[in-house]
Amino acid sequence: MLSSKTKVFPMYDTANETWNIMDMDKRCLFFGTIDGLEEWLDNNKESHQEQAH
Repeated sequence: MLSSKTKVFPMYDTANETWNIMDMDKRCLFFGTIDGLEEWLDNNKESHQEQAH
């Protein structure tokens, strides 16, 4: 059985100067540095799929 991954997209918040990972429902799943963002994506690659927007 195939499991579906949650689609997420990274974005930069210029007002707060943070990198964010948002889901398609516009919920913030992560905010912080670019290094933290890359680590989050790597740690969650089994359940989340990065999308370009």
